[in-house]
Amino acid sequence: MKSKNVGLATCFIDNYGACLQAYALQTKIEQTGAECKIIKYTQPDGYKRKHNIRDILKANPLFLQTVRLFGYKPFFKYLNKPKFEKFRNTYLKFTDRYDTAEEIYKAEMNFDAYVCGSDQIWNPVLFDGNDPIYTLDFVPDGKKRIAYAPSIGLSEFPQEYAEDFKNKIDRFDFLSVRESAGQQIVHSLTHKDVKVVLDPTLLLNGNDWNKIAISAGMKRPYIFCYLFGTRSYIGEFTEYVRLTTGMDVVCIPLTEREEKSDYIKVYNAGPCEFLGLIRDASIVITDSFHATAFSINFNTPFYSLLRNETGEKNNMNSRIYSILGLTGLEDRLVSPDVKYPFKIDMDMDFTETNEKLNAKRMSDYADLKRCLDA
Repeated sequence: MKSKNVGLATCFIDNYGACLQAYALQTKIEQTGAECKIIKYTQPDGYKRKHNIRDILKANPLFLQTVRLFGYKPFFKYLNKPKFEKFRNTYLKFTDRYDTAEEIYKAEMNFDAYVCGSDQIWNPVLFDGNDPIYTLDFVPDGKKRIAYAPSIGLSEFPQEYAEDFKNKIDRFDFLSVRESAGQQIVHSLTHKDVKVVLDPTLLLNGNDWNKIAISAGMKRPYIFCYLFGTRSYIGEFTEYVRLTTGMDVVCIPLTEREEKSDYIKVYNAGPCEFLGLIRDASIVITDSFHATAFSINFNTPFYSLLRNETGEKNNMNSRIYSILGLTGLEDRLVSPDVKYPFKIDMDMDFTETNEKLNAKRMSDYADLKRCLDA
């Protein structure tokens, strides 16, 4: 029997979580017996509008600091483009390149089924609306549309985009999302059954990820920090763990706080090195969904922090609540009102979490396979 051809619309930008989830979802689709190619959509129109150079400069003081001190050349080291490109060339399979949504509407792809997911492809704040490619609006009638674990990333959907979003996702044959908050949003708009499924990075287990992880080569036990948020309690908690444990802190500096610190800074980690940094750490401190997910996958002790304050427009905290609730690890959340002394628990027992994850992996993979086989 001829294998099905599947087109995957997903994010694969120079971001660890994006590239690794794309790899994981493509891998799991192929394990169903299908052939899968990622639709190489490089420049979502709304993303370009939302993330023009002025916005990047305003939002990234580290960029400005680097440019002022050294000029533009070292900035490219921060982007790690060569290692991200190497990862994509080695592990991802793509269609031809499409730079605009219009090019995809005109293309003749002729896949048997189309899947969109995962990452925050349904977050209208990031894309200045509902991107038509990530909502599979371009797919011809009669072709199967499957949503596997797209993330809205928000607790509330902006009203100005709600009707358009409803009209686009009403056409799907199977709807699933990554977070319970997203489930409530999609169900309230469509009144359809919506399943909460694992992020693709959790469909693969630690042994699967070990096959591509590259060791960080650190000689001593270390704390690994991967932090986007600038809230004061994040830095205070990191320092508390460092002083309490006496271990070195290794970080990929994403904020001015880490850049100015005396921590060991890693500027040249690609996706495979990122995996190694988490796997080999004694403990991880993060406000990142995917760093939390990989800590769980590798059974590395961790603490998750809240990046955003309540009421922020693009509040992404729901992703952390959801993954910790799903895995029964709510006690690994550190809130802003943490009281010191705080006992640092580095002897986590992942037995129950692994059992829950294995059961959920089998269930979610079975749903994906059933949708593709139908």
